[in-house]
Amino acid sequence: STAAATAPTAPSEATTAAKPSAPPPAATGAPPGAGSSAWIDQLPPEAQERVRMTLQRLGPEVAAKVNKMTPDERRAFFQQLRAQRQQQQD
Repeated sequence: STAAATAPTAPSEATTAAKPSAPPPAATGAPPGAGSSAWIDQLPPEAQERVRMTLQRLGPEVAAKVNKMTPDERRAFFQQLRAQRQQQQD
């Protein structure tokens, strides 16, 4: 009986510990300005508008994927976009 009382406490602690990581994935589908665009706010002002316009142009599904990326993954993604755009112009 004592073990049963102890067991529920541990999972609830684990659930509490897991909660901070749960909101960010949900935030990617949230309205702009939720946690999903925090990385954009870190950019210089002239880059912020350019990135927001690019993400709008790419659509909500791609924007959600980009918001979930690590900074290095985002950097590579935007470098790839620039390379593709450059190839189209040539």
